[in-house]
Amino acid sequence: MRGNQSFNDTFNRMNSLRTIDIEPKKATPMIAQYLSIKKEHKDCLIFFRMGDFYELFLEDAINASKILDITLTKRGTYNGKPIPMCGVPAHSSEVYLSRLIRSGAKVAICEQSEHIINSKENQKQNLMKREVTRVITPGTLTEENILDPKNFNYLLSIYLNRDKTGLSWIDISTGDFYSKFLNFSVIKSEIKKINPKEIIIINFEGDESQLLDICEDYNFTKLDSKLTEKTCQEKITEVIGLSDNKFFNNFEKLEIISSGHLIDYIINTQ
Repeated sequence: MRGNQSFNDTFNRMNSLRTIDIEPKKATPMIAQYLSIKKEHKDCLIFFRMGDFYELFLEDAINASKILDITLTKRGTYNGKPIPMCGVPAHSSEVYLSRLIRSGAKVAICEQSEHIINSKENQKQNLMKREVTRVITPGTLTEENILDPKNFNYLLSIYLNRDKTGLSWIDISTGDFYSKFLNFSVIKSEIKKINPKEIIIINFEGDESQLLDICEDYNFTKLDSKLTEKTCQEKITEVIGLSDNKFFNNFEKLEIISSGHLIDYIINTQ
């Protein structure tokens, strides 16, 4: 469907509702449920399963409708303002997911699981229980019909400590996993060689503004994570199936921390 420009203009004129404008206690049970899920995945578009469709609401709906060029509608009102909504058929969702991911968006897939027993807060609606089953980002794709068969789909992790850098990158669709220790002065050319589809930047000590400038042409996320070197070793050991910690003698501390965070990010999204 083509975007309904007049309807979009109506939302714009009314200064559309935002997630922060709605008090969950005053919203319908379904919108309150959506808000609770959105709160845990603020940087994602929420694909909220409703029957045969994935629906998006509020800012997600407005943003997705522009990217996908689909009709923007509404789902009831709140304080007299329409709640923006748009949706895509579940059976053909990968087509839309592909376009969203290529635009740099992250998508949280929220599926229906079971009925919630009616309660005082939910007397008028037998609400389906929903939970996020997967977060899809540009660097965590595994779907063959979305991936570019001619290029790697690398997810890159960067850990910077002053003038030294640990880089780790992986294509989870193939299992290719690499790491490198280098001076910050050459990081720009190294990132260009890797050509990642997504970058995660870990808490670090160094020139943040300079690193962000280098990464601005890529899809990147700053992680608020403080995994220790020991925790990172444990994550690497579990995933690779190591039996001897002497393996880590071949790598610098920054590489180990970068790799551990990379694995942790994949586990949390998948």
